[in-house]
Amino acid sequence: MLANSRLLLCSDAPESFADVCTELRAQGVEVEVRSLEATSADGDYRAIIVDARHQPEAAIRFCRHLRPDTSSSPPLLVVATRDRAVADLDHQTGADAFLTQPVQVHDLLKQIDWAGRLRDLRGKVVGKTDEIHRLSRKLQVCFERYQREIELAERMQQRLQRAALTEMEFSGCQFVVHLTASRGCARVFRLDETRVGFFAACSLREGMTGALVPLFLHSVLDTRETNGNTFRIRGPEEVLALLNDDFVAIGCAGEPVLTIQYGTIDLISRKLHFARSGGAMPLHIPLNGPVTTCSAAGPLIGVGPGAFTVPCLPLQPGDKMLFVVDRLETGNHDLQDRVERLRHLPVVELVKQIAAQPNTGPATLAGLEIAVAK
Repeated sequence: MLANSRLLLCSDAPESFADVCTELRAQGVEVEVRSLEATSADGDYRAIIVDARHQPEAAIRFCRHLRPDTSSSPPLLVVATRDRAVADLDHQTGADAFLTQPVQVHDLLKQIDWAGRLRDLRGKVVGKTDEIHRLSRKLQVCFERYQREIELAERMQQRLQRAALTEMEFSGCQFVVHLTASRGCARVFRLDETRVGFFAACSLREGMTGALVPLFLHSVLDTRETNGNTFRIRGPEEVLALLNDDFVAIGCAGEPVLTIQYGTIDLISRKLHFARSGGAMPLHIPLNGPVTTCSAAGPLIGVGPGAFTVPCLPLQPGDKMLFVVDRLETGNHDLQDRVERLRHLPVVELVKQIAAQPNTGPATLAGLEIAVAK
Protein backbone atom coordinates (compact mmCIF):
# COMPACT_ATOMS: atom_id res chain seq x y z
CA MET A 1 0.00 0.00 0.00
CA LEU A 2 2.80 2.44 0.93
CA ALA A 3 5.78 0.67 -0.67
CA ASN A 4 8.51 3.04 -1.90
CA SER A 5 6.97 5.98 -0.03
CA ARG A 6 8.30 8.14 2.81
CA LEU A 7 6.82 8.81 6.24
CA LEU A 8 7.97 11.45 8.72
CA LEU A 9 7.79 10.59 12.44
CA CYS A 10 8.15 13.55 14.81
CA SER A 11 8.63 12.41 18.39
CA ASP A 12 10.73 13.11 21.46
CA ALA A 13 10.57 9.39 22.30
CA PRO A 14 11.20 7.67 18.94
CA GLU A 15 12.28 4.45 20.69
CA SER A 16 8.63 3.75 21.55
CA PHE A 17 7.96 3.46 17.80
CA ALA A 18 10.89 1.15 17.10
CA ASP A 19 8.75 -1.92 16.36
CA VAL A 20 6.44 0.08 14.11
CA CYS A 21 9.35 1.60 12.18
CA THR A 22 10.99 -1.82 11.75
CA GLU A 23 7.80 -3.35 10.33
CA LEU A 24 7.20 -0.39 8.01
CA ARG A 25 10.76 -0.53 6.67
CA ALA A 26 10.32 -4.24 6.08
CA GLN A 27 7.41 -3.36 3.78
CA GLY A 28 9.56 -0.96 1.77
CA VAL A 29 8.46 2.22 3.54
CA GLU A 30 11.15 4.77 4.38
CA VAL A 31 10.64 6.27 7.85
CA GLU A 32 12.43 9.49 8.78
CA VAL A 33 12.53 10.48 12.45
CA ARG A 34 12.75 14.09 13.73
CA SER A 35 12.21 15.78 17.06
CA LEU A 36 9.33 18.12 17.83
CA GLU A 37 11.80 21.00 17.93
CA ALA A 38 12.37 20.73 14.18
CA THR A 39 11.44 23.99 12.52
CA SER A 40 10.21 22.44 9.29
CA ALA A 41 9.08 19.20 7.72
CA ASP A 42 10.29 19.77 4.18
CA GLY A 43 10.22 16.74 1.93
CA ASP A 44 7.96 14.62 -0.20
CA TYR A 45 6.19 12.64 2.53
CA ARG A 46 3.19 10.39 2.14
CA ALA A 47 2.15 11.26 5.69
CA ILE A 48 3.46 12.95 8.86
CA ILE A 49 3.03 11.31 12.26
CA VAL A 50 3.29 13.55 15.33
CA ASP A 51 3.71 12.18 18.82
CA ALA A 52 1.67 14.29 21.24
CA ARG A 53 1.83 11.99 24.24
CA HIS A 54 4.65 13.55 26.25
CA GLN A 55 4.75 17.19 25.08
CA PRO A 56 1.30 18.06 23.76
CA GLU A 57 1.95 21.83 23.65
CA ALA A 58 5.13 21.33 21.63
CA ALA A 59 3.22 18.97 19.33
CA ILE A 60 0.49 21.58 18.83
CA ARG A 61 3.06 24.29 17.98
CA PHE A 62 4.76 21.91 15.56
CA CYS A 63 1.47 21.09 13.81
CA ARG A 64 0.52 24.75 13.47
CA HIS A 65 3.91 25.57 12.00
CA LEU A 66 3.87 22.47 9.86
CA ARG A 67 1.09 23.21 7.44
CA PRO A 68 -0.46 26.63 7.18
CA ASP A 69 -1.86 25.49 3.83
CA THR A 70 -3.97 22.48 4.75
CA SER A 71 -4.99 21.80 1.14
CA SER A 72 -1.52 21.05 -0.20
CA SER A 73 0.41 19.46 2.69
CA PRO A 74 0.45 15.70 3.34
CA PRO A 75 -1.98 14.03 5.75
CA LEU A 76 -1.27 14.65 9.42
CA LEU A 77 -1.73 11.91 12.03
CA VAL A 78 -1.39 12.60 15.75
CA VAL A 79 -0.63 9.95 18.36
CA ALA A 80 -2.19 10.89 21.70
CA THR A 81 -2.78 9.30 25.07
CA ARG A 82 -6.20 7.96 25.89
CA ASP A 83 -6.77 10.54 28.62
CA ARG A 84 -6.11 13.48 26.28
CA ALA A 85 -9.31 14.90 24.86
CA VAL A 86 -9.26 14.16 21.15
CA ALA A 87 -11.59 17.07 20.36
CA ASP A 88 -9.22 19.43 22.16
CA LEU A 89 -6.29 18.31 20.02
CA ASP A 90 -8.44 18.21 16.89
CA HIS A 91 -9.19 21.91 16.68
CA GLN A 92 -5.69 22.87 17.84
CA THR A 93 -3.66 20.65 15.50
CA GLY A 94 -5.92 20.27 12.48
CA ALA A 95 -5.07 16.57 12.35
CA ASP A 96 -6.62 14.28 9.76
CA ALA A 97 -6.66 11.28 12.12
CA PHE A 98 -5.76 10.23 15.70
CA LEU A 99 -4.09 7.11 17.01
CA THR A 100 -3.39 5.83 20.52
CA GLN A 101 -0.63 3.59 21.78
CA PRO A 102 0.08 0.84 21.12
CA VAL A 103 0.07 1.77 17.43
CA GLN A 104 -0.75 -1.15 15.13
CA VAL A 105 0.90 -1.05 11.73
CA HIS A 106 -2.24 -2.32 10.02
CA ASP A 107 -4.36 0.45 11.57
CA LEU A 108 -1.67 3.01 10.80
CA LEU A 109 -1.61 2.07 7.12
CA LYS A 110 -5.40 2.20 6.88
CA GLN A 111 -5.49 5.63 8.53
CA ILE A 112 -2.78 6.96 6.21
CA ASP A 113 -4.64 5.67 3.17
CA TRP A 114 -7.96 7.09 4.36
CA ALA A 115 -6.39 10.43 5.31
CA GLY A 116 -4.68 10.65 1.90
CA ARG A 117 -7.97 10.05 0.11
CA LEU A 118 -9.67 12.64 2.28
CA ARG A 119 -6.91 15.16 1.62
CA ASP A 120 -7.17 14.58 -2.16
CA LEU A 121 -10.91 15.12 -1.95
CA ARG A 122 -10.43 18.31 0.04
CA GLY A 123 -7.94 19.53 -2.55
CA LYS A 124 -10.47 18.95 -5.32
CA VAL A 125 -13.15 20.75 -3.32
CA VAL A 126 -10.80 23.69 -2.73
CA GLY A 127 -10.00 23.76 -6.44
CA LYS A 128 -13.68 23.76 -7.34
CA THR A 129 -14.32 26.43 -4.72
CA ASP A 130 -11.66 28.64 -6.25
CA GLU A 131 -13.21 28.08 -9.66
CA ILE A 132 -16.64 28.99 -8.29
CA HIS A 133 -15.20 32.17 -6.79
CA ARG A 134 -13.65 33.09 -10.13
CA LEU A 135 -16.93 32.46 -11.92
CA SER A 136 -18.77 34.42 -9.24
CA ARG A 137 -16.49 37.40 -9.77
CA LYS A 138 -17.02 37.20 -13.53
CA LEU A 139 -20.78 37.00 -13.02
CA GLN A 140 -20.64 39.98 -10.69
CA VAL A 141 -18.81 42.01 -13.32
CA CYS A 142 -21.37 40.96 -15.95
CA PHE A 143 -24.25 41.77 -13.61
CA GLU A 144 -22.85 45.22 -12.85
CA ARG A 145 -22.40 45.90 -16.57
CA TYR A 146 -25.93 44.65 -17.24
CA GLN A 147 -27.27 46.85 -14.44
CA ARG A 148 -25.55 49.89 -15.91
CA GLU A 149 -27.10 49.12 -19.30
CA ILE A 150 -30.54 48.88 -17.68
CA GLU A 151 -30.07 52.20 -15.90
CA LEU A 152 -28.91 53.80 -19.15
CA ALA A 153 -31.95 52.43 -21.00
CA GLU A 154 -34.25 53.78 -18.28
CA ARG A 155 -32.62 57.23 -18.44
CA MET A 156 -32.99 57.25 -22.22
CA GLN A 157 -36.63 56.22 -21.89
CA GLN A 158 -37.31 58.91 -19.29
CA ARG A 159 -35.62 61.51 -21.48
CA LEU A 160 -37.88 60.53 -24.37
CA GLN A 161 -40.93 60.68 -22.12
CA ARG A 162 -40.08 64.12 -20.75
CA ALA A 163 -40.02 65.43 -24.31
CA ALA A 164 -43.61 64.15 -24.79
CA LEU A 165 -45.00 65.44 -21.47
CA THR A 166 -46.84 68.54 -22.62
CA GLU A 167 -50.22 70.02 -21.87
CA MET A 168 -52.25 69.84 -25.05
CA GLU A 169 -55.57 71.35 -26.07
CA PHE A 170 -57.82 70.32 -28.95
CA SER A 171 -60.97 72.34 -29.68
CA GLY A 172 -61.80 73.08 -26.06
CA CYS A 173 -60.59 69.73 -24.68
CA GLN A 174 -57.47 70.05 -22.53
CA PHE A 175 -55.17 67.08 -21.87
CA VAL A 176 -52.37 66.64 -19.37
CA VAL A 177 -50.16 63.64 -18.59
CA HIS A 178 -47.83 63.14 -15.64
CA LEU A 179 -45.36 60.31 -14.96
CA THR A 180 -44.13 59.32 -11.50
CA ALA A 181 -43.28 55.70 -12.42
CA SER A 182 -39.79 55.08 -13.83
CA ARG A 183 -41.21 52.69 -16.46
CA GLY A 184 -44.40 54.57 -17.24
CA CYS A 185 -45.36 56.15 -20.54
CA ALA A 186 -48.20 58.25 -21.90
CA ARG A 187 -49.16 59.95 -25.12
CA VAL A 188 -51.89 62.20 -26.57
CA PHE A 189 -52.31 62.32 -30.36
CA ARG A 190 -54.78 63.19 -33.10
CA LEU A 191 -56.54 60.32 -34.85
CA ASP A 192 -58.30 62.46 -37.45
CA GLU A 193 -59.87 65.90 -37.74
CA THR A 194 -62.44 65.32 -35.00
CA ARG A 195 -61.03 62.59 -32.76
CA VAL A 196 -58.11 62.43 -30.32
CA GLY A 197 -56.52 59.33 -28.88
CA PHE A 198 -54.55 58.97 -25.64
CA PHE A 199 -53.08 56.29 -23.42
CA ALA A 200 -51.40 55.95 -20.04
CA ALA A 201 -49.35 52.82 -19.30
CA CYS A 202 -46.93 51.35 -16.79
CA SER A 203 -44.56 48.42 -17.38
CA LEU A 204 -44.82 45.45 -15.01
CA ARG A 205 -41.52 43.87 -16.04
CA GLU A 206 -38.08 44.37 -14.49
CA GLY A 207 -34.62 44.72 -16.00
CA MET A 208 -33.99 45.39 -19.65
CA THR A 209 -37.44 44.08 -20.64
CA GLY A 210 -39.09 46.59 -18.34
CA ALA A 211 -37.12 49.41 -19.92
CA LEU A 212 -37.96 48.28 -23.47
CA VAL A 213 -41.71 47.76 -22.95
CA PRO A 214 -42.63 51.50 -23.19
CA LEU A 215 -40.52 51.91 -26.34
CA PHE A 216 -42.10 48.79 -27.84
CA LEU A 217 -45.54 50.13 -26.93
CA HIS A 218 -44.99 53.38 -28.84
CA SER A 219 -43.96 51.40 -31.93
CA VAL A 220 -46.70 48.74 -32.07
CA LEU A 221 -49.81 50.55 -30.81
CA ASP A 222 -52.03 50.19 -33.88
CA THR A 223 -54.82 52.79 -33.76
CA ARG A 224 -55.85 52.90 -37.41
CA GLU A 225 -56.61 50.32 -40.08
CA THR A 226 -55.45 51.54 -43.50
CA ASN A 227 -56.90 50.30 -46.77
CA GLY A 228 -55.42 52.06 -49.77
CA ASN A 229 -56.28 55.76 -49.48
CA THR A 230 -58.83 55.24 -46.72
CA PHE A 231 -58.51 54.35 -43.09
CA ARG A 232 -60.67 53.37 -40.16
CA ILE A 233 -60.15 54.42 -36.55
CA ARG A 234 -59.95 51.33 -34.39
CA GLY A 235 -61.99 51.22 -31.21
CA PRO A 236 -60.16 51.08 -27.84
CA GLU A 237 -61.10 47.43 -27.34
CA GLU A 238 -59.60 46.52 -30.72
CA VAL A 239 -56.42 48.51 -30.09
CA LEU A 240 -55.76 46.78 -26.75
CA ALA A 241 -56.67 43.36 -28.15
CA LEU A 242 -54.12 43.79 -30.96
CA LEU A 243 -51.53 45.03 -28.46
CA ASN A 244 -52.19 41.98 -26.31
CA ASP A 245 -51.77 39.71 -29.35
CA ASP A 246 -48.43 41.38 -30.18
CA PHE A 247 -47.00 40.72 -26.72
CA VAL A 248 -48.31 37.15 -26.68
CA ALA A 249 -46.80 36.55 -30.13
CA ILE A 250 -43.30 37.48 -28.96
CA GLY A 251 -43.44 34.99 -26.08
CA CYS A 252 -44.95 36.91 -23.15
CA ALA A 253 -47.98 34.63 -22.72
CA GLY A 254 -48.72 33.72 -19.12
CA GLU A 255 -47.16 36.75 -17.42
CA PRO A 256 -48.53 40.31 -17.43
CA VAL A 257 -46.39 42.82 -19.30
CA LEU A 258 -47.97 46.18 -18.57
CA THR A 259 -51.05 47.98 -17.33
CA ILE A 260 -52.60 50.41 -19.80
CA GLN A 261 -55.72 52.50 -20.32
CA TYR A 262 -56.48 53.72 -23.83
CA GLY A 263 -59.24 56.06 -24.90
CA THR A 264 -60.60 58.17 -27.74
CA ILE A 265 -62.75 61.28 -27.58
CA ASP A 266 -64.83 62.86 -30.30
CA LEU A 267 -64.27 66.61 -30.10
CA ILE A 268 -67.66 67.35 -31.69
CA SER A 269 -69.97 65.07 -29.70
CA ARG A 270 -67.62 64.96 -26.67
CA LYS A 271 -68.21 61.22 -26.37
CA LEU A 272 -65.40 59.37 -24.61
CA HIS A 273 -64.68 55.69 -25.30
CA PHE A 274 -61.98 53.88 -23.35
CA ALA A 275 -60.68 50.40 -22.54
CA ARG A 276 -58.76 49.35 -19.44
CA SER A 277 -56.13 46.72 -18.69
CA GLY A 278 -55.25 47.15 -15.01
CA GLY A 279 -54.72 50.31 -13.01
CA ALA A 280 -57.32 52.18 -10.98
CA MET A 281 -60.83 52.60 -12.37
CA PRO A 282 -61.02 55.88 -14.32
CA LEU A 283 -62.78 58.68 -12.49
CA HIS A 284 -65.45 60.95 -13.93
CA ILE A 285 -65.50 64.39 -12.26
CA PRO A 286 -68.59 66.19 -13.48
CA LEU A 287 -69.05 69.93 -13.12
CA ASN A 288 -71.99 69.21 -10.85
CA GLY A 289 -72.42 65.97 -8.97
CA PRO A 290 -70.21 63.48 -7.14
CA VAL A 291 -67.04 61.87 -8.48
CA THR A 292 -67.86 58.43 -9.89
CA THR A 293 -65.83 55.46 -11.10
CA CYS A 294 -66.16 54.21 -14.67
CA SER A 295 -65.99 50.43 -14.79
CA ALA A 296 -64.19 48.77 -17.68
CA ALA A 297 -63.10 45.13 -17.68
CA GLY A 298 -60.27 43.49 -19.57
CA PRO A 299 -57.34 41.10 -19.16
CA LEU A 300 -53.82 42.19 -18.29
CA ILE A 301 -51.70 42.64 -21.40
CA GLY A 302 -49.50 39.60 -22.05
CA VAL A 303 -51.43 37.07 -19.95
CA GLY A 304 -53.51 35.66 -22.78
CA PRO A 305 -56.56 36.33 -24.96
CA GLY A 306 -59.56 38.10 -23.48
CA ALA A 307 -62.30 40.61 -24.25
CA PHE A 308 -62.28 44.28 -23.31
CA THR A 309 -65.43 46.20 -22.47
CA VAL A 310 -65.67 49.77 -23.76
CA PRO A 311 -67.85 52.25 -21.87
CA CYS A 312 -69.13 55.28 -23.77
CA LEU A 313 -69.34 58.39 -21.64
CA PRO A 314 -70.82 61.64 -23.03
CA LEU A 315 -68.96 64.52 -21.38
CA GLN A 316 -70.38 67.94 -20.67
CA PRO A 317 -68.61 71.30 -20.46
CA GLY A 318 -66.72 71.52 -17.17
CA ASP A 319 -66.39 67.72 -16.83
CA LYS A 320 -63.02 66.21 -16.09
CA MET A 321 -61.63 62.66 -16.37
CA LEU A 322 -58.70 61.19 -14.46
CA PHE A 323 -56.80 58.03 -15.40
CA VAL A 324 -54.27 56.62 -12.91
CA VAL A 325 -52.31 53.59 -14.13
CA ASP A 326 -49.92 52.02 -11.64
CA ARG A 327 -48.03 48.73 -11.46
CA LEU A 328 -50.73 47.10 -9.34
CA GLU A 329 -53.87 45.61 -10.82
CA THR A 330 -55.89 46.72 -7.78
CA GLY A 331 -55.05 50.39 -8.27
CA ASN A 332 -55.39 53.14 -5.65
CA HIS A 333 -58.25 52.25 -3.31
CA ASP A 334 -58.72 55.72 -1.77
CA LEU A 335 -58.22 57.62 -5.02
CA GLN A 336 -61.88 58.60 -5.38
CA ASP A 337 -62.00 60.30 -1.96
CA ARG A 338 -58.78 62.21 -2.63
CA VAL A 339 -60.03 63.41 -6.00
CA GLU A 340 -63.34 64.49 -4.46
CA ARG A 341 -61.47 66.88 -2.17
CA LEU A 342 -59.59 68.41 -5.14
CA ARG A 343 -62.35 68.39 -7.74
CA HIS A 344 -62.52 72.20 -7.91
CA LEU A 345 -59.00 72.43 -9.35
CA PRO A 346 -58.29 72.74 -13.09
CA VAL A 347 -57.27 69.41 -14.58
CA VAL A 348 -53.58 70.38 -14.79
CA GLU A 349 -53.38 71.22 -11.08
CA LEU A 350 -55.56 68.25 -10.17
CA VAL A 351 -53.21 65.80 -11.89
CA LYS A 352 -50.11 67.42 -10.39
CA GLN A 353 -51.47 67.32 -6.85
CA ILE A 354 -52.72 63.74 -7.09
CA ALA A 355 -49.34 62.68 -8.50
CA ALA A 356 -47.52 64.39 -5.63
CA GLN A 357 -49.49 62.60 -2.90
CA PRO A 358 -47.61 59.69 -1.23
CA ASN A 359 -50.68 57.44 -1.44
CA THR A 360 -50.58 57.56 -5.24
CA GLY A 361 -47.19 55.88 -5.48
CA PRO A 362 -45.33 55.38 -8.78
CA ALA A 363 -47.91 55.74 -11.54
CA THR A 364 -48.77 57.23 -14.91
CA LEU A 365 -51.55 59.81 -14.77
CA ALA A 366 -53.61 61.30 -17.58
CA GLY A 367 -56.39 63.84 -17.30
CA LEU A 368 -58.71 65.71 -19.61
CA GLU A 369 -61.15 68.56 -19.13
CA ILE A 370 -63.92 69.88 -21.35
CA ALA A 371 -63.77 73.64 -21.41
CA VAL A 372 -66.83 75.64 -20.33
CA ALA A 373 -68.08 77.97 -23.07
CA LYS A 374 -67.60 81.61 -22.21
